[in-house]
Parts: sequence; C-alpha cells; structure tokens
Amino acid sequence: MYNGGSDPDFAKNLNVLKFPYSHPLKYGNLTPFLWEVMKWLEDINVEYEYLMNIDHDVLFVKHGFEPFLDDVMAQFDCIGWRLQNSRDHPDSLPIRNMPGEWHLWQPIFKTDSFLSYFNPGQVYSHKIVKRMLSYVDHATLDKLLENTPVFAFEEIFFITLAFACGGRFREYPEGSLDNDTVRWGANITFANVLQSRKNPFYFWIHPVKGEELIKLNQQMLTMKEEEPVEMVEEQPADQHPLDDEAGPTTHILPSFRKRNKRRTRPRKGPLKR
Repeated sequence: MYNGGSDPDFAKNLNVLKFPYSHPLKYGNLTPFLWEVMKWLEDINVEYEYLMNIDHDVLFVKHGFEPFLDDVMAQFDCIGWRLQNSRDHPDSLPIRNMPGEWHLWQPIFKTDSFLSYFNPGQVYSHKIVKRMLSYVDHATLDKLLENTPVFAFEEIFFITLAFACGGRFREYPEGSLDNDTVRWGANITFANVLQSRKNPFYFWIHPVKGEELIKLNQQMLTMKEEEPVEMVEEQPADQHPLDDEAGPTTHILPSFRKRNKRRTRPRKGPLKR
C-alpha cells in the first residue's frame, strides 16, 4: 500500500505490505507511486507474477480474478482498460495533453507513438516490469516525472514504456469503453454490481468512494457466494509480439500453479515502435 496523502497514520492498522517511502502525490500525476513501487520490489527481491494498480475507489465484486489473469495473460505482458493510441485517438484524454511534452519523452521511450490505459486495474507481469526498469536512465526519468504537466500521465507512461520494451499488451475483455462496471465519474451502484457479477470478464468495479464503498462491500458480503466463474473464449485486443527469449494501492499477485491455458492468436498490425 502506498500512502499518497498527508496523514502519516493512514491505514496503519491494516495488515498489508506497506511501501516505506510513501510521500504526498500531486493531483493529476500519480505516476511516481507505481514506478517507485516497481523499483522497491526489485530492491527487496520480491517474487511475484503480476503487479496490479488498484486505486482507492476500486472494489472487487467476486472471486476468481487470479485464474482469470492466468487465462487472459497467457500470451501477454500487460492488460488494462480502454487501450488507446496516439495515432487513432489524438483527441482523447489524456493523449491530447501529451503532444506539447512529446519532445521530452520521445528520447525516453524511443517510439514514434504512445499508448494509454485507464489507470485503475493496469496489470503488468514481473517479466515486463524488469525490462521496463532496465530500459531507462533513472536519473533523467525521475526528474521528468517530478515536473511533467501532463494530466493523468500514469495512464500513458507505463503502457507506453512496456510497448517500448517490446511488451505484448491487450485490453480487458469487453474493456474498451466506460460502462456500468468501470468508468470515470459517478459511483457504481449496487444494481450495477449485480449485473457486473454475471459477466465472466468483470471482477472489479470503479469508482465507488468513501462510505459508499464500505456500504457496497457490506451489501456484497451478505450475498450468497456464487459458483466459480467459467472462462469464456474471447478475441484478443491490440498487442505487440514479444520474443520468448526477451527477457493508490498496488496489488501483488504471487505465482500460482500452472493451468492449461487457452491460446489466443495475436492480431496483426501492431503499432510501429
């Protein structure tokens, strides 16, 4: 857990792994949080399979997310909601805020274009995190991160860096647009949750804030536990091939037993790096 606020005692009684170097974050730039956590996990030699960003207003609504990730990330290095690129979506947020700063960031990424994910629920494999950390000059990067004026830069930085490293990326199944499960704006309602739980691809919701999150969680705890979700075949989203030899809150998913994984065929025509 990363404490990005001003209360040093926030969540001190929670039995979770806490990032020891937390500091207040600037509104509109949460990028340092996940980047610092990535570096710290390598420094303390934590073994994990997936690293997931969970905002304070994210709530899981059913079990089965870990085997779901095993299935949908069988041939991918990262997954996120609402995958977009600067070529096809130049006017979308936060992409439209980036052109004025691209001359500073292009030498970092060394790409001709950039991508974005909706921030909540971004997931990166440990393999691609290691490549991302070794790809950049940290002194130069840290100075840029501290001063960037790009609003919601965390939605661009991580997926573009993974792309620059040759990472295989995709969307969550049925995760291309805002809906009654994941969106920006008004709180998700209990009625929305009842519908979301029926969808085999939806395991968490965003946003639900403060007391509403606590209330909604209590409502779900009173519901009868449902049967495990069956994996459903679906089409892969945009991705970029990665050679097999190439080597807020953060949720760390440990390694799990191997399962028979369904193979999906990568879609042709990745973005030019």
